[in-house]
Amino acid sequence: MTRVNSIAVLASVAGLDQLTKYFAFRVIKNPGLPFGIDLGGKDFLEIGVIIALLAIFILLYAFYFRRLSLGFVLIVSGALSNLADRIYLGAVRDFIDVGIATMNIADLAVWTGIVMLLFSIRISNYSNF
Repeated sequence: MTRVNSIAVLASVAGLDQLTKYFAFRVIKNPGLPFGIDLGGKDFLEIGVIIALLAIFILLYAFYFRRLSLGFVLIVSGALSNLADRIYLGAVRDFIDVGIATMNIADLAVWTGIVMLLFSIRISNYSNF
């Protein structure tokens, strides 16, 4: 995946996520971290943890894969869109009820990217035999 394609995917996912949150009928504001983790309402600490985890993920990915992939770009774009919500609104806006959780487009992009990376790692491990 080229850098231009990566930027296009990142902008498209983040833009679609923000647009759908604006037009959603029922929005639930999630002030905590993913999976309901709460650090006592300390926004600065929560944003710092998210930025640190995102930076660690990008560095590890850069050293392990050394190339861009769609899965990686989906994870980063979803994380950045949710981070923008958290910085500007103090909470992430979720509106897609999937039964066990309420999500948004950014969350779906992150989960899709994770699955894609796991499959690519599994496939690359089998090709080494």
